[in-house]
Amino acid sequence: MADKKKTWPGFTGEAYPEVCDIRSMPPQPDVLKPGQLPAEQIKQYFEEGYVVIEKFFDIEGDLEPCRRAIEDLVEELAQKLYKAGKIKNLYREYGLDKRLIKIDEEWPGAVILLHKIGHLPQAFRNLWGNEKLLNLIEQVLGPDIAGMPNWNFRDKTPHNEATTVPWHQDAGYLSTDVYKVLLATVWIPFLDTNRKNGCMEVIPRGHSSGMVANHTCCTGDTWYIQLDEEDMNKTLGCSTKDRKLCPIPYGGLLLFNNFIPHRSLDNASEGVRWSIDLRFKKPGLPNGMFGLKPDVLLRTKENPNLKIDWDTFDSIDRTKAQIASVRDIVEIAEDQEFDTTVQGPWMRKWELGYLVVDEFFTREELDACREDLKLMVEELAQKLHNAGKIKKLYRDYGLFERLTMIEKEFPGSNILLHKLKKMPKSFSDLWSNEKILNVMEQILGPDIMGHPVWNIRTKTPQNEATTVPWHQDVGYLNNESYKVLQPTAWIPLLDTNEDNGCLQLARRGHKTGKVADHQCCYGGTWYVMLEEEEMKRKLDIDLENDLKICPIPYGGMLLFNNLVPHRSLPNMSKKIRWSLDLRWQRPSEPVGFYGLKDGILMRTSKDPNYKIDWESFNKVDRHQVQKKSIEENESAIEDEFDTTIQGPWMKKWEIVHVNRHILEHRKKEGNPETWTKA
Repeated sequence: MADKKKTWPGFTGEAYPEVCDIRSMPPQPDVLKPGQLPAEQIKQYFEEGYVVIEKFFDIEGDLEPCRRAIEDLVEELAQKLYKAGKIKNLYREYGLDKRLIKIDEEWPGAVILLHKIGHLPQAFRNLWGNEKLLNLIEQVLGPDIAGMPNWNFRDKTPHNEATTVPWHQDAGYLSTDVYKVLLATVWIPFLDTNRKNGCMEVIPRGHSSGMVANHTCCTGDTWYIQLDEEDMNKTLGCSTKDRKLCPIPYGGLLLFNNFIPHRSLDNASEGVRWSIDLRFKKPGLPNGMFGLKPDVLLRTKENPNLKIDWDTFDSIDRTKAQIASVRDIVEIAEDQEFDTTVQGPWMRKWELGYLVVDEFFTREELDACREDLKLMVEELAQKLHNAGKIKKLYRDYGLFERLTMIEKEFPGSNILLHKLKKMPKSFSDLWSNEKILNVMEQILGPDIMGHPVWNIRTKTPQNEATTVPWHQDVGYLNNESYKVLQPTAWIPLLDTNEDNGCLQLARRGHKTGKVADHQCCYGGTWYVMLEEEEMKRKLDIDLENDLKICPIPYGGMLLFNNLVPHRSLPNMSKKIRWSLDLRWQRPSEPVGFYGLKDGILMRTSKDPNYKIDWESFNKVDRHQVQKKSIEENESAIEDEFDTTIQGPWMKKWEIVHVNRHILEHRKKEGNPETWTKA
């Protein structure tokens, strides 16, 4: 099995947000504890998405220790830079509001190094576990409270792009399993804040849809994601015209949720605007951290004397874990001590839409699939030989040549094998493999269903029927699947490369959240096709820079979502390129397969010992019901040697190329007046 950073799957469900119930206020106490607010203010938090509290903390007891801790951090940074010869002056004559500015002027990026601290000083831990603050959060989340590990220390120097955060939703930085989880963020400044020194702006009620809009990455020369006005309007039903300035005095806080759009303004003052944002959630729910770091339990009803385990929480450096998670897609500096770039998994989520995993399956797991393929080819050869379709069984050829020889004598043999009716046990074992379901749990959550459209790819050399053109997987499904995340694992059964027809993807092709117009059918095949100009026009794909060839070794896989345009290249080698594509989704959502076949439940949070019902799943022949979906005469006799493929996608898209698959489709469908297109 690959190491942890290799198995991280990427989170590409941003076009299909779950809806979170963000307006359900828990019962409020009759008697308020210290720090708790009147019910009307808590009601504002749920209805407006935020609340400003101008006086909350004890400045001397709660916040001044944090300012002293910041002074220590700046001193430590200055010493490190000075000893390394990066700066010539320690600037100790400047106070907390100016010293970092001077350091950053001499060595640009110093502010980023301070922002990247991986562990919280004790004073900030004390603030996070502050009794009054937890009493307030109890009004929002209930009596059980965890600290969510995505905290941020903000050292906002004047007129600095790296400290000016654009419009976004906090959920945009997190994995999609958190889209149904309410997170409470507390933004705490360590000085009086206002428009001039870059306080926060929010959009009241911008959370009301309970959805996460499409973001882009990254803004300017920063690592920040950004929410554009168009996506804000379209998905969230709100506008920056409704923005609200939130000046917070020293001692106060801004409380908001993970769905409300917000930003920080440029610091136009002459001093540093220091602040921290801390986040809270209910324990046991997903934290959206891509599996990189767990929560820290802060309060529990069962144990009112809980001692917070900071040592365990701090045993994982969040910054290092974030960097490791994207090492395969961005260039990481070898010298991290003075690296002024910031990386994290949100870059994968909003940027690429796919992930190459070079090492994942064991050889034994994939060798079993090869053995079943050998049996399938033998069975096909026997059937064709017994029917007089071929004169030889070609047993002197191996797995990577035999079907090619059969195909030469009976063209379309590879299609017959592609139309496999029943999934062999080795394939179903791979589909429900514990490791792959663990990956899917990171993407989809604890409830996982296998999608009914899976494929064995019999890619014989230089064969049009096995060369799949550009398309989005949703192009084969009905429109109800357009808002459903369906991750695909493409698993080759040999080393693949450009020569033998590996896959090519359009990275970032999912970022618009749209389905482009496809056409049917490609050449002499049954495939839908997506023109490159349409990819450019509708999906905003840069045809010069976004097309990525993805060679995958034996034992690896390619993960991508159902919106990413992709194709398989022609097999120019002399061997067959065998592969599988398997899909998953949440069981509560439509599969989009025209009601022809249901998915198969593979994992459920309700029953950790759930046994997969393969027998019921295998009773329905997907290819047979596809064909019957366009037949008028349902009693038509199936020709076991029919090398055409038909399906309901042929009625969805415009027919621009008529071939034998389309002619068979028209013959079976009957009245041409009933033909439809999307």
